[in-house]
Amino acid sequence: LLRSSDLSEVCGSRDSRDPVTHLCFSYDSLYLAVAHADRCVCLYHFCRRHNDKHYAMEWLFSGKHRSHWWAIVGLCFSGPESDKLRLFSVGEDRRLVEYNVLQSTEFTGLQIQAATIIEQEARPTGCLWYPFGGRGDNQKVLTYNDEYKFKI
Repeated sequence: LLRSSDLSEVCGSRDSRDPVTHLCFSYDSLYLAVAHADRCVCLYHFCRRHNDKHYAMEWLFSGKHRSHWWAIVGLCFSGPESDKLRLFSVGEDRRLVEYNVLQSTEFTGLQIQAATIIEQEARPTGCLWYPFGGRGDNQKVLTYNDEYKFKI
C-alpha cells in the first residue's frame, strides 16, 4: 500500500507470487480484501497488534483462501446497513463465495461461509453489494455476466 501524499510505501506483503487483480475496502476501511491471479483471496485487518494500545495501528494479515477454480472477476464487501460484515467473491467458475470475515484469523485462515453456483451457461463478469430491498438476509449481491444480464 502506498501513501497518497508522496507515494511512499505504507506496508507491503508477499502473500502471493501472482499479481493483484482486485482490491476492495470495507465500508469502515478497517478491512482490505485482495484477489490475486492465482485465484486466492487475502484478507487484511487494520488494527493494533495483539489488541494492545501500545502498538501502532497497522495492516495485519487475517487469512487467505483459494476458493475458485477459475479467475476471480469480482470482489465486494457488504455495506453499513448490513447486520454483519460480509465479503463476497465471484469467479469465472460461476461460483459466488461468501466469507466469514469476523471469524477469520491468521491461524484459522479465511473462512468460507457459503459457496453457491450462480450461472449455468453465462460467465460472471463482476459483482457489487446491493443494499436495497430489506434487512438481514434480504440484502443481496448483484452479479452481472457476459450476456449483459444482472442477477440479484
